[in-house]
Amino acid sequence: MLSEKEKKEILEMASSEKMREEFRTLRDSSRLFRSSPCMDLNELIKFLTAVNRIFPPQQITRSPLAYPNIRL
Repeated sequence: MLSEKEKKEILEMASSEKMREEFRTLRDSSRLFRSSPCMDLNELIKFLTAVNRIFPPQQITRSPLAYPNIRL
């Protein structure tokens, strides 16, 4: 089940014209690739940019190394 916060987020995304345009770009790029496996570089970059906007990479938080005596 989705929480109320997740439901609200999905509704906000659905009402966003920018998000709709990016999903259209993904859909069109997917159709282009299925019809011709050779995609030109510009189409590939446009597709990957749209994917990155929709699914941004997650930030990994790392704690600093706790070595008091490090020698190179």
